[in-house]
Amino acid sequence: LCADIIKVFTKEWDTVLDPFAWVWWSLIWATISKRKGLWIELNNQWHDIYKEVCDLEKIKKEEFIVWDSNIEIEKLYKKWKKIDFILTDVPYWNMDKLDKSKWKYKKVWENQQDKKISKLRAFNEKEQTKEEWLLEMKNILKKSKKLLKENWYIAVFIWDMYRNWEYHNLSWDLFNVLTKIWFTPKANLI
Repeated sequence: LCADIIKVFTKEWDTVLDPFAWVWWSLIWATISKRKGLWIELNNQWHDIYKEVCDLEKIKKEEFIVWDSNIEIEKLYKKWKKIDFILTDVPYWNMDKLDKSKWKYKKVWENQQDKKISKLRAFNEKEQTKEEWLLEMKNILKKSKKLLKENWYIAVFIWDMYRNWEYHNLSWDLFNVLTKIWFTPKANLI
């Protein structure tokens, strides 16, 4: 899917930015599709995985900045001219901190197992409300937009979530944030 999206919205040798590169497939497919890439990720573990995959698959490593997008994007205004496309899978509001299950779980035909605990560092070390998370996404995507060529595109992967017995339509919430920073929606793929 990443390769298809990149090929539809860019030409060979265009530049693709992912300000939340934890899902490093955008890096791999941009490179394979002959696009230049620029990725920013807070968690060094994702960078290490990306380098390992590039080495195993003999793929050129693109620029990968391990730091906070809120800070790094502003530095890029001087270094990069303009970006042709933004493709990202945003970090989900505190999802990386939540237990996937509060109880034991099991698959069909298997015995119950204890819940799994992530070994990865959380996107944001502080506990955020949904409103704080949306404000952070707005700030980072607004800064990213300043790098984007006029009338070019951003594609965002996001899922909704069920939390504390409540359904959170994160895609709709983020959609509203994007329209407030002057992105014009073209499609919503479900």
